[in-house]
Amino acid sequence: MFEIFVKLFDVLDDKWRDKIIGVTSDGTASMTGRYEGTITNIQKEANWGFIHVWCGLCQLDIVIQKTVMNLNYHSKNIP
Repeated sequence: MFEIFVKLFDVLDDKWRDKIIGVTSDGTASMTGRYEGTITNIQKEANWGFIHVWCGLCQLDIVIQKTVMNLNYHSKNIP
């Protein structure tokens, strides 16, 4: 994924490394992994400050999924 990103942005704007200031993601390991995550690699390419934001909707989705699972669990255990 990272290699595709770099090739695309090199074509779109060869100075993207000077311009990119941050990204947002869903927080998956393939995106945020400490050593090989796509965002980690983009951050290494960026020439100055860089912000990574975990998508608010993705966080909300995780909370809702866990809540529904808890409700399902508890409703099955009600006599």
